[in-house]
Amino acid sequence: MKRIFIKYILGIAFIGFLSINANAQSVTKFDRGLFGEDSEFAIGVHTGIFDSNQSVLFPFNVGVLAQYNYIPDVSRKFYMGAESGLFFTRSKADKLGRTTNLVFGDITVYSGFSFPIKANTGSDDKYTEKVKKRVAAPKIRISPGFVVIFPIYKRSGGSGVNNESIKTSIGFALRMSYHLRSRISIFANISRINRDLDGYAYKGEDTNERSNGNKHDVTYIFKTGVMWKLFK
Repeated sequence: MKRIFIKYILGIAFIGFLSINANAQSVTKFDRGLFGEDSEFAIGVHTGIFDSNQSVLFPFNVGVLAQYNYIPDVSRKFYMGAESGLFFTRSKADKLGRTTNLVFGDITVYSGFSFPIKANTGSDDKYTEKVKKRVAAPKIRISPGFVVIFPIYKRSGGSGVNNESIKTSIGFALRMSYHLRSRISIFANISRINRDLDGYAYKGEDTNERSNGNKHDVTYIFKTGVMWKLFK
């Protein structure tokens, strides 16, 4: 457990180092009036639903995250990035007395496209001016990626719960965000993990008993929240 926690802290530190290094040591070509690369570092908070595959009321989640984005060419729509977070999820007891009480860390690596809106470019604008307006305009971003999630604290309990089955797992993620003209952005994520991460096992082989547990060995996690860009 301690090793996993240390790896998580090192992951966040690495993302932070990349961002600070990119912003402190170099001035992008775009800042000098030419087209070139850019980078962003942001932190945020979120809430949502954990494990929508349950037969009970969905547990909520609440957490924090740090994000780094790299834009190879500001005149293009493509970008890539990484995100590291920590969240807590909990639910009340269901009809079998099972409860969810867990803390997870997760790291997501993704790439996607950014679509400027309301750039207000005019037909008389030069190409350089149009690019500058698109960079400054609000944006909608869509990015698929891969996520690794690992447990830090496991206290699910009740009839048939097996905390040993809650292990480090991988899956797919889809990120969607709306970036305002200021430093603020609003986001929504969905992740599909290839393991049942609440520990709720089937109590028996009887069909009625089995319906009390998760029907598939998979976990869905929904997040929605707000982020604040530290470097602008």
